[in-house]
Amino acid sequence: MNAPGDSPAVITLREVYDIVQEMRQEVALLKTTELTKDVDDHETRLRSLEKWVWRAGGIAAAIGAAGGAVVSQVFTALGG
Repeated sequence: MNAPGDSPAVITLREVYDIVQEMRQEVALLKTTELTKDVDDHETRLRSLEKWVWRAGGIAAAIGAAGGAVVSQVFTALGG
């Protein structure tokens, strides 16, 4: 319980409104900073990596198919 003479803290709607407005300004400022450029750059790098992953997968599939064909021809030529 409260000690004699202590009163509970009172926060008015005006104080809440003022704090919300300050936060809106800070968020707006963050949107215009270098942070958004870093995110865009990060997404560009991820897309580039994804392209290489798909290319590497395609190359590996082609090598596997060609290798299988070569091995098959070698076994056929050896009479296997």
